[in-house]
Amino acid sequence: MSITLVNFLKIVGRPYAGQLLEELSFEPKRFKDLEVLVPVKTTLSKRLKELEEAGMLESTIIKGRNKRSYKGYKVTEKTIKVFQCLNEQL
Repeated sequence: MSITLVNFLKIVGRPYAGQLLEELSFEPKRFKDLEVLVPVKTTLSKRLKELEEAGMLESTIIKGRNKRSYKGYKVTEKTIKVFQCLNEQL
């Protein structure tokens, strides 16, 4: 999916979107783990959906300690490249 710079900035500028991207840039996390960042579950769901639809996040499977699998989220390669470009410029 292609996204314009203006749309990227609009999405990242929404409440909690930047924090979610930053947190997920370290490692994939489950919805439950992200609830600490976003106090309202409906807002968290909405942001994750928006970021996923924009191609900034993708769903993944996370293996738990007890060998259970959980749905999680991680940043896409495209998002990592954007972060690297921004960090080089700052």
